[in-house]
Amino acid sequence: MIQALNLHEGSVVVDFGSGVGYFALKLSPVVGKRGSVVAEDIRRESLIFLRIRAFLGGQHNVRTIRGEADDPRLPAGFSDAVLIANTYHELTEPMPILRCLADSLKPGGSLVIVDRGPRS
Repeated sequence: MIQALNLHEGSVVVDFGSGVGYFALKLSPVVGKRGSVVAEDIRRESLIFLRIRAFLGGQHNVRTIRGEADDPRLPAGFSDAVLIANTYHELTEPMPILRCLADSLKPGGSLVIVDRGPRS
């Protein structure tokens, strides 16, 4: 999954719906000190916990953004890749969010969605 993001030293990657940062912390060493991981979530407590974990782990390239349910608050054209892991199924209106995420990508950027299938 991380390979599908096509990251390298210096990349900027968004972990959309990061929660407490399981993937954000795994992406941090992949982009290295010159890159950054932007962990986006709507839950303030999860982002605070992630900041503490990143600080204690010396992962100073992890930043957080508190988005809203209909706006991830990501700048246009700044990221090389966006990962949506285990979050897509929670979006009540996915199209506006996907448009915002697509706008946040640099030309040629990657959007990777990994989620569970429908429940039977």
